[in-house]
Amino acid sequence: MATGLAAEIVQSPDDLRDQPAGLAGPSCDGRLSSPLLALGGGLAPRVVQTPSAPARELVAFDFVDGRNIQKEKMYQQYAADRPGLTQGPVVNAMLTDQIFRMPVLRMAQARWRPTYVYQFHWHVPYADGAPEAQNLGAMHTEEVPFVLGNLDINDYPRGAATLAAQKPQLTKLSQDMMDAWSGFARTGRPGWQSYTTATRATKIWDVPERVQDAPQDAEWAAWNAYSFPDWDLEPWAAAPAS
Repeated sequence: MATGLAAEIVQSPDDLRDQPAGLAGPSCDGRLSSPLLALGGGLAPRVVQTPSAPARELVAFDFVDGRNIQKEKMYQQYAADRPGLTQGPVVNAMLTDQIFRMPVLRMAQARWRPTYVYQFHWHVPYADGAPEAQNLGAMHTEEVPFVLGNLDINDYPRGAATLAAQKPQLTKLSQDMMDAWSGFARTGRPGWQSYTTATRATKIWDVPERVQDAPQDAEWAAWNAYSFPDWDLEPWAAAPAS
């Protein structure tokens, strides 16, 4: 199971033994390889994947990168899908997709074995008037307490109050996620249909949970024509959106 791009396919500790100290790269069937080329070429045929990314993966990181002028059209699409947000959170959504969601989807599309995709959308409800730093959305690792079944969200802004108000719903969400993970470990099937290029079926973990075909399709289409080296997002601090 690969979450974002943090987990690469490693069949054995021997795969990393000959790498330079301090450096670990992706390995498929004992050979170092680009994940997309390897998976598309049929390597690691026994591995069934569930790639994923939280909906706002990068929002908890301590940096905000920006866009180049040629990305204006994409920025406007993301801003239109997120009314009321300022430039920083909109660009964070773009970065989340560039670094996590779009590579994951390209990897899923390259697979010829059953592949299951999900997004974690639940988050502590936004508070009107709260600063953006306290309206975090579904941020990096937020799904982990649900997968582990401990529901430890007390450190999130308004987390304790939300858990008290929604405990039955969140307990069910956690149990369903644990059932999916354990089912995937036992059978290779987490409980929803596999991802294909025709439907792009994606499990949305939220209250209520659902399976959705081609979520955020306009944003996916905006990235689909580009290789990521062509989209070098350069750091910025206070450049206004034009």
